[in-house]
Amino acid sequence: MSIDNVLNKFERVRKSGRNKWRVPCPVHGGKDFNMIISERSDGSVGAYCFVCGGSAVDVANHYGL
Repeated sequence: MSIDNVLNKFERVRKSGRNKWRVPCPVHGGKDFNMIISERSDGSVGAYCFVCGGSAVDVANHYGL
């Protein structure tokens, strides 16, 4: 899945560096930009929530990806 397809699932996205974005965590219903989404050098997408520990797998499950 491309980074664009993943980022399009979020209503609010903020650029946070090269190939990194911050979003509110959908896993725990976060309101702040507490999850980081990144595009890795191999084209895969990673995610981590600094509050609940949610991962890319949790995001994929939440959105049915």
